[in-house]
Amino acid sequence: MTTFHAVVWMDHSEAHVLMFDREHVEAQRIKARSHHTPKHGHVGPDKDFFSRSRSRWRV
Repeated sequence: MTTFHAVVWMDHSEAHVLMFDREHVEAQRIKARSHHTPKHGHVGPDKDFFSRSRSRWRV
């Protein structure tokens, strides 16, 4: 069994996913469908973006 690692960095506009083991590296960038514009008050999260990001790095 090989050791597998993943690093995920997310913010409001994109997610970076790095998956690697001793011999291989794979990187993906997933962009949000909506463009961030500063707004006053509460703006809900792009739940679809988080679901798409999470599904990309499931093993």
